[in-house]
Amino acid sequence: MSNSGKLLKIASLIMITLACFFVCLHFLYWYDNKYTAKGLQPVSGMLCLSEEDLAGRQLYFLTRQWQFYPDVLLTPEDFKGKTPDIYMRYITIGEYNNFSMDNPARSTRGSATYRLLLSLPGTPRSYTLALPEIFSSYSLYIGGEKILQLGDPDPDNYLARIGNRTVSFTASGVTELLLQVTNYSHFYSGLTYPPLLGEPYAVSRLLNIRLLIALSALICTVLCGLLSLYFSLMAKQSITVIFALLCLCLAGYTSYPLLYTYFTISLQPWYMLELLCIYGMYLLIIILQRYLPGKKPRLYSAMLLLLSLFCAAVILYCLFPPHQEILHIIFSRVSFAVKILTALYLLWHAASTVYYGETDSWLLLTCTTIFAASLLSDLLMPYYEPILGKWFPEYGGLILVGAIGYTLWKDFTLSYQFRLTFAEEKRQLTKQVAIQKAHYLELTEKIEESAKQRHDQRHHLRTLYSFLSAGETRKAMDYLETYILTTMGQERAILCSNLVIDAILQYYKNLCDRQGIAFEAKMELPPDLPVSDTELSILFGNLLENAWEACCREKTNQYITVRGKYKKGKLYVQLENSCTSPPLIKKGKFISSKNGKYGLGTQSVRNVVSQYDGLVEFDQTDQSFRVSVILPLPAGNAQTT
Repeated sequence: MSNSGKLLKIASLIMITLACFFVCLHFLYWYDNKYTAKGLQPVSGMLCLSEEDLAGRQLYFLTRQWQFYPDVLLTPEDFKGKTPDIYMRYITIGEYNNFSMDNPARSTRGSATYRLLLSLPGTPRSYTLALPEIFSSYSLYIGGEKILQLGDPDPDNYLARIGNRTVSFTASGVTELLLQVTNYSHFYSGLTYPPLLGEPYAVSRLLNIRLLIALSALICTVLCGLLSLYFSLMAKQSITVIFALLCLCLAGYTSYPLLYTYFTISLQPWYMLELLCIYGMYLLIIILQRYLPGKKPRLYSAMLLLLSLFCAAVILYCLFPPHQEILHIIFSRVSFAVKILTALYLLWHAASTVYYGETDSWLLLTCTTIFAASLLSDLLMPYYEPILGKWFPEYGGLILVGAIGYTLWKDFTLSYQFRLTFAEEKRQLTKQVAIQKAHYLELTEKIEESAKQRHDQRHHLRTLYSFLSAGETRKAMDYLETYILTTMGQERAILCSNLVIDAILQYYKNLCDRQGIAFEAKMELPPDLPVSDTELSILFGNLLENAWEACCREKTNQYITVRGKYKKGKLYVQLENSCTSPPLIKKGKFISSKNGKYGLGTQSVRNVVSQYDGLVEFDQTDQSFRVSVILPLPAGNAQTT
C-alpha cells in the first residue's frame, strides 16, 4: 500500500471512530444524563409535584432553579414570614464548580446556602433524597428540621467530611429543602452534583444498580491488575508491573462511588489520591507506549517529563494549597492543557505506529482515538452527569486499558506458548540426540567387533586348515560349530527397516532390557516413509517414552508391545504397555505424572496426527494402556508391504 493510501486509511479510521464514539456519547447524553432526564424541574426555586406525577414512581433530579445565597449560612428561621434582604440568585447545580461563580475577584472558599421548595400532594407520603458528595461540609434541613450534618459547616468550627448520603422523610404540602455549605479547601466547593428525589423504592433501586455497575468495573480492573502481577512473576517483565499499576490507577479513578457511599472520608489524602490516579493513569499509558509494538515514540522523553512534573505539581497543589485565586485558575487551565496534549500525543503515536504497519496497531489506534475523544468530551458536553454509567473519560480509559491489556497479554501468551514449544522441542531434540548417541555407540561397538572378527578370522582359518590338512575332519567340524554359535550370539537384531524408527526402538529396547521389562516390536514398515524424520521421532519417541515411564512405575508383569504396518497409503501403529494405574485426564487432556500439568508428550502426538488428519485413540483397561494411531500419508517413496 502506498504512503498516501495508508494516510487515507488512517484518517478514515479516525473519522469513523470519532463519528461512532460521538454517536454513543450523544446517546448517553440524552438517555443517561441527570440534566436531560425526563421529569419536572423546579421553577423559581419551587418544584410542584402532583399525585399523577408521583404515580409512576418517577425520579426527579433537582438540577435547575435553586435559590443560591452566597457568603452566608441561613437557617429555616430566617425565612419564616419574610424573605431575607440579602443577595440571591437562581443557579443550575453544576453551573459553577465553586463559590467564586467563575469570577476571579471572588474567593472559591467560604459559605453559602442552597434552598429549594417542594410543593407536594396533600396526603403525607414517604420520600427519599439522595445527596452526592458536597464539598466539603454541610447541614441539611427538611421542613424546618435539621435532618443530616456531614462535617461541620460552622466557620469557627469547620470540619471537612465527604460522603454520599440518602435521607428518607415523610412530608406533604410545601416542604423546604435547605443546605448550609461551607468549604475552605481549594478544590471545587458547594453543591456541584444534582440531588435525587423520589419514592424510597425507586431511589434505592437506582442507587443499587449504579453501585453494582461501579463494583463490576472495580472488580474487572482489580482482576486485570492481579493477573498482570501473576504474569510478571512468571515472565519477570517490568511491562506487566506497569500495566498492573495502570489497572490500579483506573480502579482508584472509577471506585469513588463505592468509597463515598460506604465511607465518610476527609479531604486528605483521598482527593489527592483520586487526582493522582487520574494523571498517573495518563503517565503510565505514555510509559506503556514505549513497550507496545512499534518504534520508540518520538517526544517520549518530553511527554514523560511533562506528566511526571505535573503529577508532582498535583501533590504540591493538594498538600500546599495556594491562597491566591488566580493560581487555582492557572492550575485548572494547565490540567486541561495536559489532557489535550496527552490525547494528541497518544493519537499521533498510534497513527504513526499504524503508518509503519505494526502488529495490533489498528486496534490501538481505534481505542486511542476513543480515549482522546473522551478527554475532550467534557468541553463539548459540559452538562453531563451519568445516572447509571460512568463519566466519558472513564469509558475511554476502560476501553484503552482493555486494548493495551489485550495487546500485552496476546504478546505474553504467544511468548509463553513459544517458550513451551521451544522447551518441548529442546526436550525432543535432547531425546533424539541421546537416542542417536546410543545408536552411534552401538554401531561403533559393532564396527570394532567386526574389525576384531576379521582380524581373528585369519587365525580361525589357519586352525581349520591345520585340522583338515591332518585329516582331522571331526575336530574341524566341532571347531567350526563352536565358532558359528559364538558369532551368532553377537549379531544385532534389526527391529525396523526404517533407520529412524529402528534407532528409537533399539534405544528403548536397551532401556527395557536393563530394567527387566519385556519388549516386543513387530514393525512391517519400509525403509522410506512419506513422513519427516522429525515427526517420526516425535510420534514414536513420545509413545515409547510414556510407555517406558508407565512400566517403570509397575512392580510386576512389565511389558511393552509395539506393532506397525504401512498399507495402502496408511501408517498403522499400535503400542500397548502394562499399566494398572489409569492416567489422570482433565478437559480431555492427560495430566503428567511428573509435574501435575498437562502432558506435553501426548499433546505432541496429537499435533502430529492432526497434521495428517489422522486418528489417535487412547484405551485404558485394568492391566494395560493402549494407543492406536492411523496416519493417512501422502504419496511418496514408501513401498507398501
